[in-house]
Amino acid sequence: MGETARGTIKLLALLAALTLCVSSLPPSVEAGKQSRRARQVAPGVWLRLYRLKGQGNKVRVVSFGASAKPTVDVVLATNRLAGREPVSSMARRTGAIAAINGDYSRPSGRPVHAFARDGRLDQRAAMVPQTGLEIYGRNFAVDEHKSNVYLAHPKTRAWLWVPEHQASHRVERMNDRSIQSDAKLEIRAFTTVGEKDERPPLGGCYLRLRARGRPRSASPTHAPVNRGGASIAPAGVERDYVVETNVCRYKRVLPDGGVTLYTPQNGIHAETLRSMPVGTSVVFGWSLGWPGVFDTLGGNPTLIENGNVQKQSIYGGSSFVSGRHPRTAVAYNAHSNRLFFVTVDGRQPKYSRGMTLAGLTHFLRKRLGATDALNLDGGGSTTMVVKGKVRGRPSDGSQRAVSSALVVLPGSDPGESLAARSEPALAPLSSSGDVSRAATAYDEMSRDPASVGGLAAWLGGGGRELPGFLKRTAADFRSARGPAAD
Repeated sequence: MGETARGTIKLLALLAALTLCVSSLPPSVEAGKQSRRARQVAPGVWLRLYRLKGQGNKVRVVSFGASAKPTVDVVLATNRLAGREPVSSMARRTGAIAAINGDYSRPSGRPVHAFARDGRLDQRAAMVPQTGLEIYGRNFAVDEHKSNVYLAHPKTRAWLWVPEHQASHRVERMNDRSIQSDAKLEIRAFTTVGEKDERPPLGGCYLRLRARGRPRSASPTHAPVNRGGASIAPAGVERDYVVETNVCRYKRVLPDGGVTLYTPQNGIHAETLRSMPVGTSVVFGWSLGWPGVFDTLGGNPTLIENGNVQKQSIYGGSSFVSGRHPRTAVAYNAHSNRLFFVTVDGRQPKYSRGMTLAGLTHFLRKRLGATDALNLDGGGSTTMVVKGKVRGRPSDGSQRAVSSALVVLPGSDPGESLAARSEPALAPLSSSGDVSRAATAYDEMSRDPASVGGLAAWLGGGGRELPGFLKRTAADFRSARGPAAD
């Protein structure tokens, strides 16, 4: 046998030995490197870590089928509008598989944009004083059948339908006691979630409504009318109530687990409320313009919509847009029908630098195939929790208490099965080590170029009229950061 043949036999024997050795390794060892980058954390739910070495970034993505068994839900910090809570606490108390921080925060802790849970509309978007207009933001929602995903600007409406009168009345604001110049023209609604921070004003006509049955999807049959008489609301969510209290007086009537409707005693709707005595059956409804949506959470700006990159939102001189910061986003791939929770660590040069909004958009399109994506509160607020553990490194060094969270539940939404009960089923949480209402949390957000401070400066820099708190936040942000603010 020649040298060449003997060499070939030795080589084949060596390859066979290597193959036998590899095949005898335990699966966890053989696939270890891959399992650290992508692994299933629950049936249908995957966590993937992207190490983008060229960019110096670490990106974590939780992905799952939009129509699969896992359920997307929204969580309001402390179960009340005025409060903040760490993402890990919200994940723990809801039994979530995974969670990310949600909307930006107002000074009190309440979200900035429209927010609804389990068929209850907690608030509409913040209003620009003296204009009657809401801040132009975006919202994320999945309908009750898990067949449609929405990431767009909502057209929020609320109404009261009185079957006995065959009449529908528009409800202007939810849990908002701020007095506008046209308050005499309005009916406002207040619920327990507003607690002491958003009680009905003194001196009005009040209806307190008690729920009967659970929220349900509604057709446009009971759509409200605007002040000109035209129908303005498509299908939404409605719930049956009965009038429990009907008074006009100086002393306010609190919701006490139901809904209190308020209008000034000299307002044009005072007689409307007086005409519904105790025992009258009514229907309270609301809509975002999207049928079958029971839960929603807001953010800003939209990064991708219907496959189109929103260039007007993600390019510009503002550090909110162009700076490399920690980022949080929710995205959707219409072709694969998959949803993505995304966080980018940042402000840690040796670990992860962060992304611009343009860089984040590029990642979502190229790596995830996203056809729609919404930017959420970022900077020090950026947090992902999976299976009870914080993933990544929040740039503040620890979790920041935030206004809300997006979560993935292992099965159906238990909150919607509880929705047949009265509001105390979602009573406010008591303050604990996990719950923060401290002003320092907002101070951090207002100085953060990727959180509400940067958002306010960016929106104000575009010449938009802003709600009063965003004007103050933009001024505080620029004052704290100096020339670097823009």
